[in-house]
Amino acid sequence: EAKYQPEMITADFAYLRDSKTLIHFTSITADDEKNTLTKVRGSEGQIMAWGKRNSLPMLREELVRNNNIIGPLIATKRDITLGAGLVAYKEVELPDGKFGTQVVAMPEAAKEFFKTVKISQFLRNACKNLIFHGQYFVEYVRDRGGRIYSMKSMECRHVRAEKMTDKGVIKNWWWCGNWLRAKNMPEADPVMVPAFISEEAKQAKFIYRAGDDIAGDDYYFTPVWWGGRTWIELSNVIPEFHKNNMQHGYSIRYHIQIPKGYFDDSTSIAQTPGLEAKQLLIDGANQAKADFIGKMNQYLAGATNAGRAVFTDYELQAAAGRDMPGIKITPLNVDLKDESLLKLFEKSNQANISAQGIPPTLANIETQGKLSSGSEIRNAFLMYVAIKTPLPRSILLEAIEIVKEANGWDPDIKFGFKDMILTTLDDEPSGMTEKNPEA
Repeated sequence: EAKYQPEMITADFAYLRDSKTLIHFTSITADDEKNTLTKVRGSEGQIMAWGKRNSLPMLREELVRNNNIIGPLIATKRDITLGAGLVAYKEVELPDGKFGTQVVAMPEAAKEFFKTVKISQFLRNACKNLIFHGQYFVEYVRDRGGRIYSMKSMECRHVRAEKMTDKGVIKNWWWCGNWLRAKNMPEADPVMVPAFISEEAKQAKFIYRAGDDIAGDDYYFTPVWWGGRTWIELSNVIPEFHKNNMQHGYSIRYHIQIPKGYFDDSTSIAQTPGLEAKQLLIDGANQAKADFIGKMNQYLAGATNAGRAVFTDYELQAAAGRDMPGIKITPLNVDLKDESLLKLFEKSNQANISAQGIPPTLANIETQGKLSSGSEIRNAFLMYVAIKTPLPRSILLEAIEIVKEANGWDPDIKFGFKDMILTTLDDEPSGMTEKNPEA
């Protein structure tokens, strides 16, 4: 019927007036991910919208925010990638003729620069965006001498690509604090920043984009885990179902049937003279019924009364040998599909872990009904560090290499991430030992 038709408030919200229900549409469709050219507010330029409504990074982050497992998995990947912090090192020749690494003191120029830009905070933000969105953006500012003195990691949700030239080059990036703001807010107009060309160009300000281009289009990269978004949406819905089922669903355990007039003494009521006297008898019968219902609630309701039995008497009709109508208590068995949904939730967690490329051991997820042992965790960690961290670390270090070249730092000094490796107490009393960056 018409009264049940949703009244759309925005593209994402609808209101069911009759039931006073607000609906939020959060499912991400293929159409939502389609990039389209759009005019830049307050300018003649054009940008490539990131998603149909220019909001795909925000939708992606909202989807993860509402999930119980993806956020911690991304945090785990970030923490392992960043390791025990940034260090400086040199490549050295070992006695056997091979090359290894030797950690050295951080050069004073680099130390001062990293302190100014808050390098730990910078790397956390850049790494988060790299994992979330497959890329990160950095804004650099030079001084008059051509040296870079500012390096800031920018949120992907704030940056958009300008329309490519005929040669397929993105000449500018556009920054906006909120691309979904109303058009009548001039102070929120996007700002254009040139894209990085080369060190020889000596641009006063520019944006450099680094990322993993294994998937995506000519404008934006796509994180490899994004193929599992449907599993994320599914795992977000299941807890909401159980929550709403407990808060709003009916869960009737017993059907208690009381024959009409069971507590009434119809004969006494009929023979009692006077309306007031009759009413007193009727009120007494109603009170007896209310008392009975109250006692049944006290006896059967609540966790402390679970498993109780009820004993009642019933009468037989002497002539026919049949039982007389009496109070009947019938237990109800309601199948809410809870067990099936919990199994589905478990499978969705496994699918999400697989999409993130994190071993269940490091994700601290039970496998085959048990948690992993210390040796399993150590081996999984070592394998992850060896296989999964070199590429994202090299992508993160691209931002520092630009500063190193621009500011003329010692070319023999390299930067990398130090790891803390779990070991046995026999080898190291603390149970941990440092591992230098690989050559």
